[in-house]
Amino acid sequence: MLPSQAPTVTAYEKTLLATEEFLRRVGEQQWANWLREDITAWHKDRDVSHHRQAYGGMGSFNDVVICRMNQHQVTAEQEPWANSLFEWLKAILYYLSAHPTDIPNADTFQKAVGRLAPSLAAFVGGENAPQNMRGFSGAPMKVSGARCLACGYAELTLPNIDSAIADDLVPNLLFEACSTDTLSEAIDRVLTLKLPGLSDMRGRLVSAAGTSSIHISKREEWMRPCPNCGADDSAVYRWAYIAGSPPRFEPTADNIRLRRSAKDSRKPGKDLPERAREMKRRK
Repeated sequence: MLPSQAPTVTAYEKTLLATEEFLRRVGEQQWANWLREDITAWHKDRDVSHHRQAYGGMGSFNDVVICRMNQHQVTAEQEPWANSLFEWLKAILYYLSAHPTDIPNADTFQKAVGRLAPSLAAFVGGENAPQNMRGFSGAPMKVSGARCLACGYAELTLPNIDSAIADDLVPNLLFEACSTDTLSEAIDRVLTLKLPGLSDMRGRLVSAAGTSSIHISKREEWMRPCPNCGADDSAVYRWAYIAGSPPRFEPTADNIRLRRSAKDSRKPGKDLPERAREMKRRK
């Protein structure tokens, strides 16, 4: 075949190749090999069915968590970034496998790629995901941490903060990279944390935590019991980042409600230890 007759390398194939390279880099060989089969099926028959099978059932593509505990070749600092990369690469691939010959631009990706589409593929079908689950909303950055429902004590870890920043930066970075044929370079920038302004963003979120009476912790285990009141009543808790002077966090509407004792004890001017002592006096 003459060079001019060579088939065009599609965005779908390029994303498969970049994702395979990423998975081999972090030591996820099983799914890297699966993607290699996807590439072969596309070359041979222009077939995407093998790739689409990756998203359904137990032990699927969606169940992979990239972390040191799973023997992946990442550092503690890389973990939130690698998982954000993988989540959005899956979402992009799921969209492209349904439109394998398209040449989408960044704006198309922003509007059409559903972050939860791969996870919903085995249930309602990713294409049937609600519109509010599609694309990158541009809503305020959200961070997840832990909170004691008994006394209101709250904690974030630095990985929690990096995970929030990654979920804010990575999708648009990948959307742009897919449309400019620079996906491998973008993945490398994320894994090596060579991201302009990252240190400043971390600093703003740490400052917001301080303003909002959220403690920054170095713990790796779950926050239980509560280090403030000793209660065994902790839950995942989410906050939205509000830029301003000073920046702050505000609880999102989907959190579990604090117990009445925690609400009553959170009076202005009292620090957490004082509120905990007051709660104990009431018992």
